Amino acid sequence: MKEKKRTIINSIREIPRFKSEDEERAWWADHDFSEQFYKELDDTTTQLDEILPLPKRRLSRKIAHR
Repeated sequence: MKEKKRTIINSIREIPRFKSEDEERAWWADHDFSEQFYKELDDTTTQLDEILPLPKRRLSRKIAHR
């Protein structure tokens, strides 16, 4: 069985907006991520950590119920 050649994407910007799950499934069937894609994703994650506020800590104190 001959395997189809997969298209390598290097950037998150290369991923189109899909009109349906079927369209998305068909697109991903022949596309893969490159190492550059993962590096860009790591950079994006680091930038988001700097931009987004830290989650609020929950206070942990006991409350008496009577």
